[in-house]
Amino acid sequence: MSTLTGKKISQTYEGLLKTSDETPLSATPKSITDGLGNSSGIKLDTDGNLDAKNTVSFRQIKVRGEDVTINKFINESDGIANNDDDVSLPTSAAVKDYVDQTVTAEDLDTSGNTGTGSVDLDSQALQIRGANGITTNAFENAIDIDGSALETSINTNTSVILTNATNITANTTLINERTAGITIGETTGGDRAKDFTFQTVNFGGTPNSQFIMSQQGKFTTKSLKVENALESTATENRFINNGRVEIGSNQQTSGSSNLSLGLNNTNISNYAFVSGTGNAIRSSVNAFIAGQGNTLDESPEGIALGEKNNLNDAPSSVVIGEKNSIDGGSVTQSSVRSQAFGFGNQVEGYSSMAVGGQNFVGTAQNGFAFGFKNNIGGDSTNFAIGENNKQLLGRGGYMIGGNLNGQTNTMVLGYRNDITKRPTPDQTTGLSDTRIEIGVGDVNDHTAMLITEGGATISGVPQVARIILPTIKEFDFTDDNDAANNGIPIGGLYHFKGDLKIRLV
Repeated sequence: MSTLTGKKISQTYEGLLKTSDETPLSATPKSITDGLGNSSGIKLDTDGNLDAKNTVSFRQIKVRGEDVTINKFINESDGIANNDDDVSLPTSAAVKDYVDQTVTAEDLDTSGNTGTGSVDLDSQALQIRGANGITTNAFENAIDIDGSALETSINTNTSVILTNATNITANTTLINERTAGITIGETTGGDRAKDFTFQTVNFGGTPNSQFIMSQQGKFTTKSLKVENALESTATENRFINNGRVEIGSNQQTSGSSNLSLGLNNTNISNYAFVSGTGNAIRSSVNAFIAGQGNTLDESPEGIALGEKNNLNDAPSSVVIGEKNSIDGGSVTQSSVRSQAFGFGNQVEGYSSMAVGGQNFVGTAQNGFAFGFKNNIGGDSTNFAIGENNKQLLGRGGYMIGGNLNGQTNTMVLGYRNDITKRPTPDQTTGLSDTRIEIGVGDVNDHTAMLITEGGATISGVPQVARIILPTIKEFDFTDDNDAANNGIPIGGLYHFKGDLKIRLV
């Protein structure tokens, strides 16, 4: 039997652990060595802090007082969707892969008089297809509708019209020689004209060509071409000059080569299409609106689908849903390229996106919010997934969960984190900024784990990653039985006078 009385540890039991200076533990971390003075690579202090020089390996990790045990890190190949549980943590690659797949899964639903469909916004394009003599051609940001085949078909059937004199009153010469024009609609005696179907109709050829439809007669054509037509005095359907076409009531149009369908729409642009009620396109070349109360103002190549959506100075942007807005008035980029899908989302910046409801994206560029009432700002590349997450400054913030407060270049996970638990960086001792934060609060803010940055060298000092458990200090128990009586489950961490322990029984 060895004895320590009057002897050095190395003379009695070389495997016995001791502090490097053979004095008691203090608030300053001390190296732990064996009896011969060989370093273990571990430092301990009286506050329960443990500093390991190399890898800390564990089977499970659990926050004292919480019924959550972490036993796995999910990488990209594992997949977050395949590990919907409370016992694992995702890596940044796994989170990015999950975000990419989530965005890819978003579809634009479409419907017609019959049938429904959807457009994969990540990989598909909305098709406008022609039929029965109408063809369409898409080039860059324009869609051309061509009815030339239908026009040719009508021209080849001219003899049928010429010989059918009984149905064309008092027409003893060719139709193209009638300088007085042809009226299709209500007669002075109150009789209404029959419905008319044509293969091709050409309006134009002379500066004074006009076409006025009655409210009762039905006009059907497979090809329609309007050239050099002057504005009609009718308030219903009309074709006006410079290739503009209005179908509906109370339309206000200018510019050239645009089309307005519906009621009370304003189309003041070139090559623009508006359909619905109370929509407005202003100075937005090659723009597209369908729905009610939408506005595209100085937003070329913009698209708005739904109700009361707004694009302002936001080129190449898309809003779909209700009361979404993209405002590029303060953006210095020439092409905003942002999207908003859902309800009440607001985007201010370029190359940004909001999906869900009442999200605000004020990030200058590359801001992404998915969920409900997320609020992100800063200058670049901030992400929020979930509900009521917030990061107003900086860049590189990733928040997944609810009621989280983000931070520059930091991954924050969970629910209701406590930002006061983040340690103050001290690069002179190798303690750098927090990079991963896990919140587990329910009603009040609470942080379960913090991981600081490692790997960098700042002012000649290597920055070593720290794993911080803010609540571990509170669990000071003498042994496993004491820990069990105070709510520490098997496998849970606790300490006794600063010595870290794991409950095993």
